[in-house]
Amino acid sequence: MERDLRKFKRGDGDNRVVFFCTTCDPCATEEHAEMTIEAIRLIMEGSDLQVRVLSKSRLILKIATELGLFRYRISYGLSIGTIRPEVSACIEEHATPVNERIETLQLLRGANFRTFGMLCPILPSEMDYLDALVDSIRPQACELVSIQKWSFLPISASICEVACAAYFSTPPRNL
Repeated sequence: MERDLRKFKRGDGDNRVVFFCTTCDPCATEEHAEMTIEAIRLIMEGSDLQVRVLSKSRLILKIATELGLFRYRISYGLSIGTIRPEVSACIEEHATPVNERIETLQLLRGANFRTFGMLCPILPSEMDYLDALVDSIRPQACELVSIQKWSFLPISASICEVACAAYFSTPPRNL
């Protein structure tokens, strides 16, 4: 990363966004959070780049706290795909519970951190709850909101059905 950052210099005006992370959770564990803090610190100290951090973990608060001096260049979001805790527990077994993610987003805002809303993946069974989900993140206080539906392939629908059947006595409707 240090080698890649040599392409950028403080004061060069390049304020594009580096996204942590669309493929894995940068706050999944304490170790991930520590590595993310160090990586973002390198970006902040060596460039004018902006950073967006997306997680399903309340450990995002640790990152925000550690990097508070850079709050004007970092935006934080928590991925939320349902307002219903029982559905979240079924498909996001190791994630911070959905109500705590919503609370964490509000805590970040209350501490004057930049925030964004990431509603994903929206399962077909959750469409009846979409208004409540959108309201829960207070979109008017977010600098941006992204909503993405779950793209079902036959195999992923089957996996979700099996996972939900293991959690519920019957799978959620429309699955």
